[in-house]
Amino acid sequence: MPKAMTGLLALPRRAFLCALSRLVVGLSPEETRARILSLPIHDQAALILASATALALATQLLAHAGPGGPLALWFTLWALLRQPS
Repeated sequence: MPKAMTGLLALPRRAFLCALSRLVVGLSPEETRARILSLPIHDQAALILASATALALATQLLAHAGPGGPLALWFTLWALLRQPS
């Protein structure tokens, strides 16, 4: 993969790595990070895309519950990710 693409993926990869390492149940955050980082870069990109798509679809689904639905989802994710590992 070109170096520019790797740099382009660096920020979303870091953000989703943090999120996924805290949301995966049954593995420590360090073990989850190690497993994700051991994947090839195109698999990491697919994982980022799938995670972003799932968040977008969940937000869209909860939007039918009113304006509080997406806010509750994003606040819950924020609270989960702020917990120390």
